[in-house]
Amino acid sequence: MDYKPPLAISFVWHESDNDVTKDVLADLSNKLSKDPNNPFSRRLDIPTFYFQSITENTPPASNPSDKAAINLVVAFTSVNTAAVKSWRSYLQGINEQAQFELICVSLDEIGLVHSEELDGLNFLRAYSWPEQDRILYASMYILHEVYRFGFNMNKRPVLGQNSSLKIFLSHAKVGEIGISHAESIKAFINDTNLTSFFDATSISPGFSFDKEIYGHLADSTLLAIVTDAYSSRFWCQKEILCAKDLNRPIVILNSLDSYEDRAFPELANSPVIHAHPVALSNTHILEILVACLIETIRQNYAVKSLIELQNLGWIDQCAQIISKPLEYREALRNLEKGIIKYCYPDPPIYGDESSWHSIIGVSASTPLWQEKNIGLLLLKKIGISISEATTQEDHIYEMGLPFNTLTKLAQELARHLFARSATIIYGGDLRPNGFTEFILNEAVALKSQNDKLKTVVENHLAWPLYLMDSAVVKKWRAKHMDIIESINHLPPKHLEIQYDKETPLLPNTIENSYIWSQSLTNMRIKSIETSNVRICAGGKRSNFKGAMPGVLEEILISIEQDKPILLIGGFGGVVSDVCKLILESTTEASLTEEWQLEQSTTYGKLQEYANQFNRKVNYQSIVNTLSELNVERLSSSTCLSVEEYTKLMTTQFIDEAVYICMKGLSEV
Repeated sequence: MDYKPPLAISFVWHESDNDVTKDVLADLSNKLSKDPNNPFSRRLDIPTFYFQSITENTPPASNPSDKAAINLVVAFTSVNTAAVKSWRSYLQGINEQAQFELICVSLDEIGLVHSEELDGLNFLRAYSWPEQDRILYASMYILHEVYRFGFNMNKRPVLGQNSSLKIFLSHAKVGEIGISHAESIKAFINDTNLTSFFDATSISPGFSFDKEIYGHLADSTLLAIVTDAYSSRFWCQKEILCAKDLNRPIVILNSLDSYEDRAFPELANSPVIHAHPVALSNTHILEILVACLIETIRQNYAVKSLIELQNLGWIDQCAQIISKPLEYREALRNLEKGIIKYCYPDPPIYGDESSWHSIIGVSASTPLWQEKNIGLLLLKKIGISISEATTQEDHIYEMGLPFNTLTKLAQELARHLFARSATIIYGGDLRPNGFTEFILNEAVALKSQNDKLKTVVENHLAWPLYLMDSAVVKKWRAKHMDIIESINHLPPKHLEIQYDKETPLLPNTIENSYIWSQSLTNMRIKSIETSNVRICAGGKRSNFKGAMPGVLEEILISIEQDKPILLIGGFGGVVSDVCKLILESTTEASLTEEWQLEQSTTYGKLQEYANQFNRKVNYQSIVNTLSELNVERLSSSTCLSVEEYTKLMTTQFIDEAVYICMKGLSEV
């Protein structure tokens, strides 16, 4: 099993350039990744990694790695990188490795001095971009390099221009708006390294209009400039249909002035960007071009990803891979070829939208939503132990991953578990934007896809957490009554301290902190008892409210109860430390009492207090318990091969981690 996504992107920069790069990186991350707050959007989700220097005179502590079929490295250079010898060697080392494609963005003119050492590589010159639209220029130029190197350099053309994005400008020749917009976009493109096809000037006399359209569309992205007259024009419709037949990316520029008496049906199923029916500014044009780049990259990445999953056996081998939900005309055309099964990228469309599939005898699914999976985990209770591991800044330093990676992992796990009719057990509070909220939102969204799907979340809460804000808890229960079962756990019977079970208790004294820690332990024991399998990822190493890091304690309780455990170790946190101990016999500092005492001024007092009741946490005993585990034992209990389980403990790809988990769960 060797899963490799078609593309991965690593960003490299000097910590002194944070003020210049942070907004660019934030914007690119938003465009390249799914939005956890809108999981049913059809956005890109390319794996991205981040490598920032920690000190002024050293490069990043780690290097980009060969994780994908194509590995792009976007390096931001400046006087800060050029002045440090080790930084120059760092970039040279990346450039010398054939598995990497290096894209350099010079933040100032001095950053260009790297070029000679990098085989004369041409740089993007960020310092020349107008400040007003700096973020949009950065998106356009960097995404264009992502498209070129990621999907359009197979033949390694001698001239980079040959690999540029081509945009076919489709517009009505009636009215001024469509012509004006097309001319403005073409003029702007001619000042960049993008090329365009503009039919008013590109079709030579004596050549077939029909053949010319097909020829130019064969390797272009179509931008449909929809004005009031657009959908009624024969050649505009012809261009759309040709683009569909050729499976070309299509972006709709909505430039309606007042009224359109009939929208062309084939314009559906494509992204739409709005432009007021006035002259386009440079900002508008940049937004349009970025939308074209994003859709072109999305379509290429989606198809290559699904083909990879199909090759691994994760998708029906008979399914036709398509880049977006199935269209009626495409299905009818393929019926003659005997094609009746399709697979398109997640998320799945709603049932009402796909009701016509069965009428003509075809089926279309996504990797998530396949008929064979529905009910696969019915009556199984899957415990999830996932929490953020570090602060946002530390997470980038430690793992090179976006801070929301664990949130996205939890969402993907929840979606796949719910789609298989599993019950999720999660122990946690009800903070806004917390993991519980994200999991519940997934349950609501998937239930809207299929109202017959029985999605259930067991949310376990320890005393006194469920008393801390009873109004909030009631609101959650009222809102999610049909999908959530809240289970409150009283303090354990062994507590020999006087307290009122009906009154909230703050952990503001060592005695109260001890009561909290024992109550949390009791809740974890009880919730794990009711589960069939436990999935663990991330997890705080310090600043916890219990007797030890919460996810670590849930791992240990699962071991004690002999529950199968799926350890996802590539996303940082205490689970990563546990995996290193099992795989490499390396004891990280977080698994020692000395380190824990250094992180908190009160933890030592809590340990001393707990010792009175023989409940002090023994970290050496924890290390001994974990050391006795091995991959053979873990993989056997989860019905995975040793190779698969090892990959689960190390992968940094959410898709791969989720699919390995689902494979094991289907057999346990």
